[in-house]
Amino acid sequence: MLVGLLAALGLRLVGLVGTPAALLLALAGLGLGILLTDFISGLVHWLCDTYGDEQTRLLGPLLIAPFREHHRYPQRMVERSFVEVNLSNSVGAIAVIALAWVLEGVRPGPPTPLGQGFLLGLAGAIYLTNTFHQWAHHPRPPRLARLLQSLHLAIDPRRHARHHAHGYGAFCITTGWLNPLLDRCEVFPRSERALGSLCGRRPEKRKSVAA
Repeated sequence: MLVGLLAALGLRLVGLVGTPAALLLALAGLGLGILLTDFISGLVHWLCDTYGDEQTRLLGPLLIAPFREHHRYPQRMVERSFVEVNLSNSVGAIAVIALAWVLEGVRPGPPTPLGQGFLLGLAGAIYLTNTFHQWAHHPRPPRLARLLQSLHLAIDPRRHARHHAHGYGAFCITTGWLNPLLDRCEVFPRSERALGSLCGRRPEKRKSVAA
């Protein structure tokens, strides 16, 4: 179902790209959608590593437990099938597409290359985030994985290894584009301090990662 929806988005985008300017807008939209997904992956990863536990209501079994298990057994995800790895992300991608189409119906107007490119980049990257993460742990990833990693369109294994080596930092697991900036600006440590001041709840002390 999701593959069909993504294909429909792709065909719709192709139909909107009739000029060089439209092509540039479409590519910009794709890039922005992927960039946002990279940030979301880092935010979710940080939250699941930092707060709550496997018994936290609703989110514990669904989100926190897989991240905590992955830190204990990083290579276990390599053994899982494509469907197992991507099931939860598929639901998220479908929800994003459905919401976009609902909003499009509420606020009718002609689709734009920038908007359609953004939606395709966002939904497609959400869908593939866990696959990119799995490839970063695979001892012999497929040729397509190596190509995307070399082009920095999928998280690079060496850069992702920093997260497991230090237990902190480099949280983004889609492309990793934002990791250097977020780590250098200490976005997540600063967020922890802010949340601690506001809510009085602080995570356990961990070793920070230098950018």
